[in-house]
Amino acid sequence: MSFHIGSQIRSAEPFGAAVERVSTLMEQLRREGIALKTIDAGGGLGIDYHGGRFDAAAKAREYAAAIEEGLGGFEGRLLVEPGRFLVAQAGALVARVLYVKRNGKKTFVICDAAMNDLIRPALYQAHHEIVPVKPRVGQARTVDVVGPVCETGDFFCTGPQTRTG
Repeated sequence: MSFHIGSQIRSAEPFGAAVERVSTLMEQLRREGIALKTIDAGGGLGIDYHGGRFDAAAKAREYAAAIEEGLGGFEGRLLVEPGRFLVAQAGALVARVLYVKRNGKKTFVICDAAMNDLIRPALYQAHHEIVPVKPRVGQARTVDVVGPVCETGDFFCTGPQTRTG
């Protein structure tokens, strides 16, 4: 039996509750002669894109404990998808600024990376820290950091959350 309750849930408790319900259902089915042997607890924990300190090991322990408690006496195979919280902070996209464009009150920083390199901001409003490779001096400005593809979704950060300096 497979279920997916969401991919951006940051608390382990809903997963434990879902596993418990599925485990109970599987036990009822077993008593009726339908013996399913596998639970796929898909989804996994989401990540806090705007949070502070992130402790992947503690989150994994919390998730495992909730799942284990929810399983109760289930004797079978468990499949889990740990979720993006394990890999979301594991890489970096390095891009070069091609040019800066001002359009009325908006300033666009166009870089040589695009939504095809990092689509998550367009799809999930995922927040990715943008930091200069070489720190610069000067006054911080509010800008939109975008790619050169010229599509509505070709952005990395927009508006007040993006400050450069």
